[in-house]
Amino acid sequence: MAVDLQLHKQDCQMTERGCTPKDPLTLITEDHVRAALRTDKGDDAQLSSFTTSDCVEKGDNMATVVTRVQVFFQQSGQQNQVSYVVKINPCRDGPLFEVFNQMVFDKEVDFYTKIAPELSSVLTAVGHDKIRVPRLVNFCMQPLNELIFLEDLKAREFKMYDRYKGQDEPHVKLVMQELARLHASSYVLQTRLLKRNLTDKYLSLKEDWLNLSGEHKQMLTNMMAGNYDNTAVMLRKIGGYEKVAKWIEENAQNCLDIMQKQITCIPPFEVLCHGDCWNNNMLFRYNDDGTPAEVMLLDHQISRVASPGTDLSYFLFTSVSSDIRRPNLDSFLTCYYSTFSSVIQAGGAEMPFSMSELRQEFRDKMAYGLMFSLMILPFLVTDPADGPGAEDIVAKDTKAKLEVWRERHFTDDMLKNPLVRTRFLDTLDDMVEAGVIS
Repeated sequence: MAVDLQLHKQDCQMTERGCTPKDPLTLITEDHVRAALRTDKGDDAQLSSFTTSDCVEKGDNMATVVTRVQVFFQQSGQQNQVSYVVKINPCRDGPLFEVFNQMVFDKEVDFYTKIAPELSSVLTAVGHDKIRVPRLVNFCMQPLNELIFLEDLKAREFKMYDRYKGQDEPHVKLVMQELARLHASSYVLQTRLLKRNLTDKYLSLKEDWLNLSGEHKQMLTNMMAGNYDNTAVMLRKIGGYEKVAKWIEENAQNCLDIMQKQITCIPPFEVLCHGDCWNNNMLFRYNDDGTPAEVMLLDHQISRVASPGTDLSYFLFTSVSSDIRRPNLDSFLTCYYSTFSSVIQAGGAEMPFSMSELRQEFRDKMAYGLMFSLMILPFLVTDPADGPGAEDIVAKDTKAKLEVWRERHFTDDMLKNPLVRTRFLDTLDDMVEAGVIS
């Protein structure tokens, strides 16, 4: 979408007066783009114009609106262009969304401006690369108008792995290593704070959507329970999974309590976790032969101090198919442990847990991976153009919308999709075998 700067400035006047716009893209003003450009390219960079375009598919992002901004500018007598990825307040109505939006933007800006630089300092001091995250360019934290400008990793040839396939062994090991670097550098940083905790140093880490209470908690529970109810209906239609369907139906209204219990910190398993670690929140860069060379972790908007087992379980059960996960699980955990211990030892700290203790902690946190698998995986067996979008899932009539979608898409043809088995049912089999579902 091309943007006429004068008309766009008029469109944004309602936003400046405190009115929530219908289109989140109107939050991106000329002043915001100019500020991002000068921060990135220098004060002599003169904005000419900018356009916006989609940079994610339907279903790729739920918490915020994400768009690509192509910026055209003059510098040193030359016409140039650069692109940024911009995360925008989705402008959804209701007190729950105001609280949630403020929380996720607070956490992400805090991560990029304060936490990531310190983690990178820990890593570079022991001979590692900086933490692998996009570069923050600029941000606006005006209530109801929040924006975050990030570098466009597409310019460096990063791209998302096909979420339908499930990641293969080389991709998984890159992710395990980067999670280990994130977790371990935060642990080393924690040891240097003496009697203070990371949550004392970074107050945004005290905020957590799983700690909502009262009306906000009930609203969020109802939205998530609608997804779980759909999954139970799907399983009864498939047949043979009545036990799992019954477990889901009995626990749908307790979903937040189950997840909150899983993130409760019990020493020595206390590290900074990504919190939303699955395929859509990471991008990969590839070598000339097609092998993955580097991974970037995105969307640090619900980061928290918790057990590393929560990140590992979430990732391995939502983003890896059973034929890869089952035979390689111990290898993946060993890969994680090796990188984690290398950072810990180089940082002068003592290893907080053994390999066998990590294996047990992973098993103890499988319920966290289960709860997200039950929400995410059923949508992976449908075409993204047909699946429910963010606005459907967070709508006031969520349950009715999901029921319509269920009747339309939970067909016999869909249930024959091989992804139903490899990406979803096999995961449930693992959960039943491990006693998570009983």
